[in-house]
Amino acid sequence: MNRVFRGLHEQRRAVLAALAVAVAVGAWQALRMPAAILPEVTFPRIKVIADSGERPGEEMLRAVTRPLEASLRRVPGLREMRSTTSRGSVEINLDCEWGTDMDLALQRVQARMDAARGLLPEGTTIEAQLMNPVLFPVLGVSLTSRTRSLAELRDLAVMRLEPEMARLPGVAQVVIQGGDRLEARVTLDPAALEGRGLDAAAVADAIRGSDALETVGLLEANRELYLGIADARPANLDALATVPVPVEGAPAVTVGQLGTVTLASAPQFTRYAAHARDAVLINLMRQPSASTLGVSTAAHRWLAQHRGLIPDDVTVETFYDQADLVRASVDSVRDSLLFGALMAVIIVLLFLGRLDRLGLAGAMVLPGSIGLTLLGLALTHQSLNLMTLGGIAAAVGLVLDDAIVVVEHFDHALREGAGVAAVAATMADLFPSLLGSSLCTLAIFIPFMFLGGVTGAFFRVLALAMSLMLASSLALCLTVLPRFARGGGRRAAKAPRGPDRFARLLGYASRHAWVAIVPPLLLVIAIPVLQAGVGSGFLPEMDEGNLIMDYITPPGTSVAETDRMLRQIEAQLDSTREIVAWSRRTGDQLGFFITEPNIGDYVLRLTAGRRRPADEIADELRARIAASQPAIAVEFGQLIEDVIGDLTTAPQPIEVRLFGEDPRVLEARARDAATLLEKVRGVVDVKSGVVVSGPNIAVVPGVLARRAGLGAEELARAVAPYVQGVEA
Repeated sequence: MNRVFRGLHEQRRAVLAALAVAVAVGAWQALRMPAAILPEVTFPRIKVIADSGERPGEEMLRAVTRPLEASLRRVPGLREMRSTTSRGSVEINLDCEWGTDMDLALQRVQARMDAARGLLPEGTTIEAQLMNPVLFPVLGVSLTSRTRSLAELRDLAVMRLEPEMARLPGVAQVVIQGGDRLEARVTLDPAALEGRGLDAAAVADAIRGSDALETVGLLEANRELYLGIADARPANLDALATVPVPVEGAPAVTVGQLGTVTLASAPQFTRYAAHARDAVLINLMRQPSASTLGVSTAAHRWLAQHRGLIPDDVTVETFYDQADLVRASVDSVRDSLLFGALMAVIIVLLFLGRLDRLGLAGAMVLPGSIGLTLLGLALTHQSLNLMTLGGIAAAVGLVLDDAIVVVEHFDHALREGAGVAAVAATMADLFPSLLGSSLCTLAIFIPFMFLGGVTGAFFRVLALAMSLMLASSLALCLTVLPRFARGGGRRAAKAPRGPDRFARLLGYASRHAWVAIVPPLLLVIAIPVLQAGVGSGFLPEMDEGNLIMDYITPPGTSVAETDRMLRQIEAQLDSTREIVAWSRRTGDQLGFFITEPNIGDYVLRLTAGRRRPADEIADELRARIAASQPAIAVEFGQLIEDVIGDLTTAPQPIEVRLFGEDPRVLEARARDAATLLEKVRGVVDVKSGVVVSGPNIAVVPGVLARRAGLGAEELARAVAPYVQGVEA
């Protein structure tokens, strides 16, 4: 090894130049690397959602869920299938083995979906999505106004903001939620219809026929080429009122003679709110290779620069921003870097009694190791996320330990008179111990890179970051620090008295064997006691600055009644000083899910630098909501655990499954089990898993209807216009 280190010493300028370039490239790559909360992991899970209108749950189970399950079960590599059926929609989760080619699996699922379309009711739509973090929005903005209608706010979001924000770098999709959709509504007069022998379906057919655009061909004239079209579309409400409706045995009548034509809001069974008033929500989805920080920064900059596009009476507020947590993680690594470098200087000064360029070089090993680690992460196509940044921060102490050991060793050699010629020999003596220490530490983290499942998906990148940090530290200690040992003996330093005290302590311990045996033995005995008092979880407890509050009102509750009950909860939210912004979805959720009108969620944005942690705020809100609205069941979570739960097979930390043949017995047992689990110490939120869609109103053909030849289809045709109208 002497010859190797002598060669490194002779080529020290080239080595230093190469390492400096590598560190600089790593720092440059860090500015270009995508930043996100979670690693870029595609979970072995595909979610399929089918929508079939307003069918009852039992009919959906028979006509949609069963045929889809039978077809999807033939997908190769499928490990488990789970479905949730409600009125008009079904959600099917397909779980595969880790390591499956999920792009190929998605293609196979889509092929089986196409094969099953012919077996499903007409008009059924099916969509399949891979489960990965880009399914969830990275930024949420609300639009509210005291003077403008929800239709105007939606037009502002759809016509002005969405096209512009969709062009921002890294934005994959802009999802607009909320607002009123205006429609031309024809309210028919039953007496006018009956007097002419018409029904609502006949008027709807006439309107559909008038809304036609046909091409008649190309016409060359006047030295120009014209496209001939036949356009019967009504240009406005007055034109719609003049559309003729055929009457058997009589002249046609106009739509205006049969009723009134107005502009009205389309019926909807979802609600969206922000800060105690109805709102339009704008959600930005990022591309898989894009940076969360980049998307957030670009969106906020665009909103600030284009404020003129938004009327003054419209309030724009950010209620959700994933970049906050990423920025906090980056700031934590920066603080660790600065604090670690400062501590290295202080330790060298206190324990070695000197601070020259060798000691300062030891402090510079930390930023150099971070730069090389960032370069390694970029070459392995990783992103800056909680796991990679956490690995860098956790390895700071290990990196400084290597640097301080080398600095101390050279300091000892220089005090004994070693000159420049002895640098290679000194490093050769230290190399086996330094390499062995680093390999022992690396041996702990390398097995994490081969973990499977959800644990491996997250902790592989953590272990990779820590391993890169340790390997970079070893390389810098072996190549850079010896360069700064030159001339270290020109001014001898007085050996500090600290080592003498340490030597006396070692001597006492070597003479008394119990010092080396009793303390470790006591710690081993205390392991069971200590383990019983330590909680467990997938990720460490942390305050993310956001809370997700899911809620469920009693099954069958109307949207209007749910909205009324939630207004009482929102008064509690507004009175909580730590909540600076919130948004609410009713009948919808963040992500790719089916949602009943009595189910939804809140996103609560908390203040920075507050005294109370997020869990304490959640406990207080849970108690206040239970006291004011006991009929509403709420569940609190934080952003990362909520996203991970939605991406993985089991969205809850603990899941109990019941199997049986009779659905009614299963529902009863599930409720009983939920009641028992609520009494378990430490459990705060329990869901029974029973999906109740609400009541139905059945119109059954009677004896007279059967005699007249009226079946369910004819009755539905006659009754539907009085219930929800006919879409023309």
